[in-house]
Amino acid sequence: MKEYYQYIEDVKSGKIRASKYIKQQIERIENFSAREDLYFDEKEVQECFDFIACMKEWSGKAAGKSAALLPYQKFIIGSILGVKYKEDGTRLCRECLVFMARKNAKTSLMAKFAAYMMICGGEANPFIGCVATSTQNARILFEAACKYLKTIDPQMKSVRVYRNYIKFPANDGEFHVFSSEADTLEGFNFFIGFCDEIHTYKDNKLLSVIRASMPARKSPILMSITTAGSLKDGYPCYEMYKMSIEILAGVKDDDSFFPYLFCMDPDDDWKDENNWVKANPSLDVIVSRDFLRQQVQLAENDTSQLSLIKTKNFNIWTSTMDTWIPGEKVAKVMKKVNLEDLKGNVAYIGIDLASVSDLTALSIMIPFEGKYYFKSWGWVPRETFVNSPNHELYERFSLEGDLIVSEGNVADYSLIVNKIVELGEMLSIQGVYYDPYNSSQLAIECTNLGFNMQQCRQGLLSFSNPTKEFERLVLSEQAVIDRSMLFLYCINNCFLKCDANFNCKPDKTSPNNKIDLVISAIEALSGYLSNPIDNNLEIFVL
Repeated sequence: MKEYYQYIEDVKSGKIRASKYIKQQIERIENFSAREDLYFDEKEVQECFDFIACMKEWSGKAAGKSAALLPYQKFIIGSILGVKYKEDGTRLCRECLVFMARKNAKTSLMAKFAAYMMICGGEANPFIGCVATSTQNARILFEAACKYLKTIDPQMKSVRVYRNYIKFPANDGEFHVFSSEADTLEGFNFFIGFCDEIHTYKDNKLLSVIRASMPARKSPILMSITTAGSLKDGYPCYEMYKMSIEILAGVKDDDSFFPYLFCMDPDDDWKDENNWVKANPSLDVIVSRDFLRQQVQLAENDTSQLSLIKTKNFNIWTSTMDTWIPGEKVAKVMKKVNLEDLKGNVAYIGIDLASVSDLTALSIMIPFEGKYYFKSWGWVPRETFVNSPNHELYERFSLEGDLIVSEGNVADYSLIVNKIVELGEMLSIQGVYYDPYNSSQLAIECTNLGFNMQQCRQGLLSFSNPTKEFERLVLSEQAVIDRSMLFLYCINNCFLKCDANFNCKPDKTSPNNKIDLVISAIEALSGYLSNPIDNNLEIFVL
């Protein structure tokens, strides 16, 4: 128990830096333990610590060593297990949120705890389950528990391991892994439920089904484990996070809910190394400080990865709606581009066609003397111009000459063809790059006119490379973008949509916020990257 109490004292004294939320939770636990109707069961807590210490780590540099908990992990597990009612010995904690940056051994901590609770949790026929938004993710915790148990029972004489569950016949205990479908959880009587990476949950179905399955248990616990994400207001994890803060602050009352928020305080600088331990309590033990330094540098060099790095490595909530490239950075590379000054040069065209009556965009990119010149045009039908929620903006863009208003109520693709022909008479067009959706007729017409029409799909994988290169050209000031309020409006509407592999592309913040000129500019750049001809100039390809 020494390390349990020492962690508490070190946080209170400031020896260990921790968020105000961890300090508030420590204060809550101390107040609970001092209440007349509650007590702290040191005996069971120590039994849990000893049981876990008998297991061995099975991966990495620590493989073969004791799986003993770190001090902050003892605080989490000890407080969950130890605070009990004097009247009947049941635990106060019924639900908890463990919130910290990734790679801080959240999963292995829960796997160790699951193994203990299945075998020694003091419940007849203990049923433990792990769920996530994918079975594959849920299996990570389940398989970790299997491996820890094998370190204390190598021959599996006492524990039986099957494909999707573990069984401990001595008390009929079971640990199951489930798919993400809430229906698969019906009918079970959960003792401990693990909900992994709940920042990915779109609704409360999984949490609700597990909660509803627990009333018959003496001391059930629902454990939510997660890192921060980008699904915020209205989504289960962020709502639970906000509720945790309110409970810790005393705004809401729920003694049975135990939040452990290992994150930075609102005013902390996430790049300051002194703050990293708040979100990474395993810093310098499991999480490498050098690795985090590299991540900070990567985020500074490549803004497409900023949100993912902040959420995963520093446990900071971000918004998918964060602006991609700040408007002031784009404005800095804007100047009047006169095509007459670039006449005869190699050029690449990108077009983003409206489905029927929306904004249509065409961009041209010309590599010339170490710079990459972009000029864009936008068209909108008059009926859309008049009735659009963006009417006032469109009127302004039209008066400034950035937006061309065509007659009628549908996009007039003949104007696009005429512009391509006009540009072809002035420049050496290497290709016209377009998304094949809704573009077949225009592609046929331009092909018949002798233009090299090339499909340019806008999926995450195919659009990621030119997206990142466009950003690099802007930030390095190698791009020269024709001065246009319409283009600036479009870039300010862009946020970066990314997948787990850092593939990314621009997306719009809302349906009415247009980004078409940016898309057509990236399509033009995509054509260049696939077929670079530019008077022996070089461009960095990611």
